[in-house]
Parts: sequence; structure tokens; C-alpha cells
Amino acid sequence: MADLIDIVKIISRESGWREKQPEADGRVRYDLENGPVLEIFTPDHQSAVFLSTVAQLPPTADTDEACRGMARLASAVFSRRRSVLSYRDGVFSLHQSASLKDTPDSHWPEICASFLDDCDWWREQAVEAMGEAAPAFSAFGGLRP
Repeated sequence: MADLIDIVKIISRESGWREKQPEADGRVRYDLENGPVLEIFTPDHQSAVFLSTVAQLPPTADTDEACRGMARLASAVFSRRRSVLSYRDGVFSLHQSASLKDTPDSHWPEICASFLDDCDWWREQAVEAMGEAAPAFSAFGGLRP
């Protein structure tokens, strides 16, 4: 069973990223090129969680309409995506978890790449839902098909 340090080593090696250590709050953070921060952490030492911001509502956005649009889309793609969209205080975030016990070490890079692909997809959807540009994001080039 991998722990957070093992997961970070595996992902860093496969992606060509500089290996990181957990910060004081137990999270490993990667500042990815052209995008927000990717966080990886193990809240219960049973699962690993990948977390990233998808979009922040601009001050001029219609919050209710943007949330309705993103919620409709989330319910439509729920069965096809492993990641989960959430909203809090004007920020849409995406997270995905995987079991430490049941996930082979060789699958962590694929899980991370898939999560980052989902982040890209959701950012594109946010641009359409909010009518404004969300930040572009692409950072896992070596592992994406």
C-alpha cells in the first residue's frame, strides 16, 4: 500500500516534475504551468485525494446562473467522469479520490493524468457557462495520451 510520499515520488518521476514534500497541513502542492495549484493529500490514510481549482466566478458573473449551468453539466457527465465538481465561496473545485490499498503503484500517474484532463475539460466548460475566460491549464504532457 502506497502512502502520500510514495505517490508523489511515482507521479514526479513519471511526469518529470520536481519531487515535493508535504507542507505543514499534510498536502503536497504543485504549481503547474499555466494553471492553478494541484494538491494531493491523504485525509484518512486510506485514500489519496487530488484537488484543483477549476474556475473562480468573476465579480460580474451571475452566481445563480453559473452554478445552475455547472450543476446541470455535472449531473449529465456524472457517470462518465471519476472526478467530482464542488462549489464554495465563488470557487468551483474538482476532486478525485482513490484507495491507497486498492490502487497499484503503476496506476498513480494515470490517475493523476486523468484528473488533470478532467480539470482541463471543466475549465473549458466554465468558460462557456460563465461567458468569460477561465485560465488555460496543461501540465502533464508526458503522461497524456
